[in-house]
Amino acid sequence: MFEKFQIPFNILCVLTNPLAKEAKKIYRFLREENIEYLQLIPCLPDLDKEEKESTSYALTPQRFASFYQQLFKLWLADLRQGRYTSIKLFDDILNLLVNQQITACGLMGNCRIQYVIEADGSVYPCDFYVLDEWRLGNITEKTLKQIFNSLKRDPFLCSRSELPHKCGTCPFKKMCGGGCKRMSDVMYVDEQQEFCGYQHFLEKFIPNVNEITHLLGGTSQ
Repeated sequence: MFEKFQIPFNILCVLTNPLAKEAKKIYRFLREENIEYLQLIPCLPDLDKEEKESTSYALTPQRFASFYQQLFKLWLADLRQGRYTSIKLFDDILNLLVNQQITACGLMGNCRIQYVIEADGSVYPCDFYVLDEWRLGNITEKTLKQIFNSLKRDPFLCSRSELPHKCGTCPFKKMCGGGCKRMSDVMYVDEQQEFCGYQHFLEKFIPNVNEITHLLGGTSQ
């Protein structure tokens, strides 16, 4: 129906570890279905450590890097042919590097308040942390402005674990800052502290930024 009435829409897809092997199939599906906007969110492990260890669908930094490197190669080849598809991660990085705009929470390592309101009116600071310990208040009892000033706001925004040692030598540290703390296990530095999926992807993406901006200038986007 969206297509029938020419209404733009965005596809939200959870990127699991098994699915991350299928970059070509995903991109082929986008083209076949004429999908113009895609947002991929990593499948995250449970916050509980014991559950985390048994989660086979949670993405890993290695799979993250492999998937996005393949997807980027296909996307860039199409862009060179004049066909543009909006893939949110690519858009976010371009906005940061070219326009100095932050268009994704956690992109530079800092949390921001992203209101989540549950059915009972409870308000939380982030959809990754809909937990009792981070409940800011209830919309039926206080205004959003009052809730924003909750005593739990600053601890949430400022809480952060120490960055891995590998981050200290990363050339992209200033534009990443360790990234989203909730996604740290699935797209950044792995448990061995030896591999960063995001770093590996940026090494492929950034050298092409000038060409991409030039090509985008020649499209209708």
